[in-house]
Amino acid sequence: MATVETATVTLTVNGREVTVAKGLSVVEAAAEAGVEIPVFCYEPRLGAGVGACRMCLCEIEGMPKLQTACTTPAADGMIVNSLSERAREGQDAVLEFLLLNHPLDCPVCDKGGECPLQDLTFRYGPGVTRMRIPKRTFEKPVPISPLIKLDRERCILCYRCTRFSEGVSGDMQLVAENRGADSIITTFEGRPYTNEFSGNVTELCPVGALTSTTYRFRARPWETQQIPSVCGLCAVGCNTSVNIREGHVVRVLSRNHPEIDEGWLCDKGRYAFGLLSSEHRITTGLIRAGRGLEEVGAADALDHVADRLRATVERFGPGSVALLASGEQTNEEAHAWARLLDEGLGGGTSVCGPEGGAGWETLEPYAAAISDIAATGVVIVAGDTDLSHRAPVVELRIRKAVQAGARVVTVGAGGTRLETLRGAHHVSTGPGTAHLELLKAAEHDGELSAAVGDASAVVIWAGPMRPAIAAVLAHLAHARGWSVLRTPRASNELGCRAAGLGTASPDEALAAAEEGRIKAIVLLGADPVGDWHNGERWRAALGRSFFALQVTATQNDSSGWATTIFPAASVLEQDGTLTNLEGRTQRVRAAATAPAGVLEGYAFALGVAQRLGVGLPPDAPSAFADMAARRPAFAGSSWSEIGERAPLGDRPAPSAAPAAPHASRSDAPQGTVVVGYRQLMSGPAVDHSPALHFQQRTGVEISHDDAAALGVKPGDRLRVTYDGGEHEGAAVVLRRLRPGVVRLAARRPYLGQGTVAAAEPEAGDA
Repeated sequence: MATVETATVTLTVNGREVTVAKGLSVVEAAAEAGVEIPVFCYEPRLGAGVGACRMCLCEIEGMPKLQTACTTPAADGMIVNSLSERAREGQDAVLEFLLLNHPLDCPVCDKGGECPLQDLTFRYGPGVTRMRIPKRTFEKPVPISPLIKLDRERCILCYRCTRFSEGVSGDMQLVAENRGADSIITTFEGRPYTNEFSGNVTELCPVGALTSTTYRFRARPWETQQIPSVCGLCAVGCNTSVNIREGHVVRVLSRNHPEIDEGWLCDKGRYAFGLLSSEHRITTGLIRAGRGLEEVGAADALDHVADRLRATVERFGPGSVALLASGEQTNEEAHAWARLLDEGLGGGTSVCGPEGGAGWETLEPYAAAISDIAATGVVIVAGDTDLSHRAPVVELRIRKAVQAGARVVTVGAGGTRLETLRGAHHVSTGPGTAHLELLKAAEHDGELSAAVGDASAVVIWAGPMRPAIAAVLAHLAHARGWSVLRTPRASNELGCRAAGLGTASPDEALAAAEEGRIKAIVLLGADPVGDWHNGERWRAALGRSFFALQVTATQNDSSGWATTIFPAASVLEQDGTLTNLEGRTQRVRAAATAPAGVLEGYAFALGVAQRLGVGLPPDAPSAFADMAARRPAFAGSSWSEIGERAPLGDRPAPSAAPAAPHASRSDAPQGTVVVGYRQLMSGPAVDHSPALHFQQRTGVEISHDDAAALGVKPGDRLRVTYDGGEHEGAAVVLRRLRPGVVRLAARRPYLGQGTVAAAEPEAGDA
């Protein structure tokens, strides 16, 4: 763990005396004094300054030459002047040099209006150019990926993009090629830039060299409104700024929340808004009749839904209605449906997400915050898949912590990216048995315990959660004094449960439906036939139901068995709150305008509730107040106090020790084990955003030993069979993956026996 520097130095910057921590650079000390020193290459999130652009030249008393403020450490008694005649002359010369080959195409450049080069040229640069020589030109634009285009004529070689690729995301895919005046930015070996955080470089670029293909030539900054919101596509809860033009979303940018995302955003959160304008989007109510699904207006659909739910309860009694939620609803919508079930339908079963009832609430007293990663000595990541698929930005926080001195210990089948970090220690376990190593560590036994020693630790579970695993994590945290960062699969699973949903697990609800105790099923964004375990059994349950309502943005595998379908609004079209994996409640704001006939989730629940005689508050703010009065998890919270940077509430103190968990290896699969994981780039938002499809993983991960035994090389086709299913893809050979394990992206997470064999090559496969 990094130590905190307590020594200070006092210096003078442009006549202002300031005392700062020892070790800061002059540009950081100037910022502490409220003095701006112009920069291009310096960006505090990328680490120490590199002095590449020379824009921060300043005069320091006692030094004969101008110094770069971003690379010069602040020293006691130092006198710095960034406004002297010599300093301004140097800054002027730097800008003149940078503009020597710059195309000066601001009127057509997408960066125009928000370009640091444009702004600093006006403030510090020459009014006219002395150069009359022809400018150097390049082929433009160069598509370095389907998401990003590179215009090398505009590049000023600040190296922000390459430093992000090397030091933040760790993908090493963006590099500088050649030397001196011939230096250019490119991708490694000319391959597409495929990292799931690639879009961040378009924001980091201080000029218009790296631009987003989805935003190019669509709008100007002064034509857009920026709506502060929160990403609702995973449980991290990254803060976003949604840019809209004439009611339509044109881009999504990051919005720095230091305790959550530090201004980073994954590509799914940045680009997966294609669903809003998809031709496959449902925009009107559909009721199944003799000739199939027939369109109806919103009011008629609400009347029909209320009538069918009322008829179900009258005919089959209270408790005959089940609500299956995806766990992506706002807290207010979840609270409304919970009240509707209890007060309007006499109670019923509710499920929250495909992993509902997994036991996250047992970890509440030991829950860690994302910012705790930076303060801990060891980060333990347990599970059989990459953490980035469940909590992508958390991986960036771990990488930063390692650079500051923390250690990473991974537990699982291996072959994950975090194992490549400096000083990382891997504890190899069979697939599905990582929690058994955690259980031994609770008793100060095993390889994990020896690797951690007496250091403080944050434990992160990367994989599907089950009650047995949650019990092990709670026992471990209580026994060792460690904390656990929860990673639910659904973006608002914790919030929906706190708001009153999640009275049963998916298996319990399915059993009740098969026994005939559930006669009406309401699907809120859920697709149990396609996305949940036991999909065929869910199909049969929906087919036998008296009434099946689906609220969804697009049709899916469950739609064929729904008797009524109502269009759902996107999170970008709703007001409300979401609760992230820390338990932090944050505001989402309606940025885009929903199509006519599409109601916000809370408005739909309100309409049904009114027809069933349940008095709900009229809007999201008053619904939040009602929720705060009725739900203990939200007690004392206020809609107006959440603000744009939501604080993290108090944690309940651990009480009695959790019950001793029971876990054994008896149910661990033997032979060739197939691990199917739900990848980050999946779900309706990605399916309807074609620009993201190139990032979807289609290969088959196999260990080096197993590949050698099969006689396959990287890129050769493999066929995997498991649980009645089959997958074929290119071999991805991993030396760190445990022999006997085959890993692939699957719609439903899977862990069990399977087979793998070489397949016939496919034309164009790579």
